[in-house]
Amino acid sequence: MHGAVRRYESVRLVFREWRHRDRSRQAWDRYLATTAGTSFSLELGSIGGEPEPEETEDITRLWRAPGRGREESDRWNPQGRTQSLTVINDGTWWRFDPLIGSITNDGDPGHRVGMGEAARPLLDPAVMLPFVDLQVIGTASVAGRAGIRALAHVRPRSDDDGHASPLPFGADEHEIVVDGTLGVLLRMESRIGGAPFHVTEVMEIAFGEAFDPAVFSFSAPAGRPARRSHDLFPPPLDLPLLEAASRAPFTVWVPTRTPAGHSPLVELVPASEGPLRTASVHLNYPHPEHGFQVIQTHVVDGNWGDTGWAELPLDGWTARIRTMGGQRQLITDRDATRVLIQANNLDSETLVAIAESLVEASIDPPTLRWIDSGDPDG
Repeated sequence: MHGAVRRYESVRLVFREWRHRDRSRQAWDRYLATTAGTSFSLELGSIGGEPEPEETEDITRLWRAPGRGREESDRWNPQGRTQSLTVINDGTWWRFDPLIGSITNDGDPGHRVGMGEAARPLLDPAVMLPFVDLQVIGTASVAGRAGIRALAHVRPRSDDDGHASPLPFGADEHEIVVDGTLGVLLRMESRIGGAPFHVTEVMEIAFGEAFDPAVFSFSAPAGRPARRSHDLFPPPLDLPLLEAASRAPFTVWVPTRTPAGHSPLVELVPASEGPLRTASVHLNYPHPEHGFQVIQTHVVDGNWGDTGWAELPLDGWTARIRTMGGQRQLITDRDATRVLIQANNLDSETLVAIAESLVEASIDPPTLRWIDSGDPDG
């Protein structure tokens, strides 16, 4: 496994990813319960679609050579199965997704695209070694290649290890099949309570093939030219509060009571041209002990997104609150604005006090008052 990625230059790979919905959520909840001070990317709304079925399966085809790559994926999402294509050729990349059409970085090294991340533990299994202890249990054949079966027992997590595991979170153990010749992984089954919740398995694999140059060329479907990624996803803007409020397509709210005791750093994130990113305003209150963040966007629908929220009826309005990985989060709707308040070291009462003090951003800056922050474990 160690050094496997250096034993080949080119690879052609077809693999599947299978997931069990309920057991995957159980594993994720377990992982969150053991983490502290972790950052999360949060969805404040929903674009609708079908509920996730009990089991899903995604298929990915990957061609990789020095400086070049191609990935074709067929994946489940709430809008139905989605086929996407990504091509990389000497610093220029193109991507097609039915939600956004065709985009390219046009050779700009500042705009990158991900490719083959799901295949990383298969093709470079050394990345998993710091996180597991291995126990050989037998042999197996996968995709016509002889391999060695092993159990990968998850080591206790250290919050200061500085690295994120590439393996599915929350597993009791992973059963893997290691290629007997090159040391790549041919199969990985992640389990919780003795039952699988995530399986990644090679269906076809070949090394050292000479690829036709057409493999790494891109032709936009339906003849539509690819748009520049910089134009499709405008970069965030650091703005004064009132300017951000005037440019946001929703009412911006600002707290008048804060434990940090100062005005926020304000960032306006413009919407993308498609439905992938709605406009949002971020109010950041940095402080070594009492820092927090207020993220606001337009209410898309009544969906609160991820599970785990506990309803908190207050005087004339409703909030939902939860703890994820040591981070407390409060979410509430004010008129047509969804407001998320999150902090690592503030208690629930302090988040409620911040939410209760929200006022519309206006010409007159709000007078700030201090909040005595409570015990972060309260």
